[in-house]
Amino acid sequence: MKTYAGNFINGVEHVTVNGAPLDPRFDLANHSPSGFAWGYGGSGPAQLAIAILADCIGPINAIWFYQDFKWQVVCHWEVHKSWTITDADICAWLVAAKAERDRSTEVTLYDADRDDYPVES
Repeated sequence: MKTYAGNFINGVEHVTVNGAPLDPRFDLANHSPSGFAWGYGGSGPAQLAIAILADCIGPINAIWFYQDFKWQVVCHWEVHKSWTITDADICAWLVAAKAERDRSTEVTLYDADRDDYPVES
């Protein structure tokens, strides 16, 4: 199980996955070179949303769903307050998001060692 955590320490947002720093995934989107943020609908929350989803459910689903995740989840976390979310929470959210878009509700946690993920069309 993965746990994602955000903390505001000495005026800076820090985000970890199971205690290690979360990769911002600038290779997928470069919304906020200055870092992550949460609690509103801007560029820092967009970078956080794509980074969390890419780590949890893979880059393809992250690209398809990160803006929804930002507006439905990340922007609701309180600014400068700590938060946590688990991979199970994210998968439950994704099932609902996919259902809203009439896409397959099958959800598979991302494993970077696999290379057989279906490509969304």
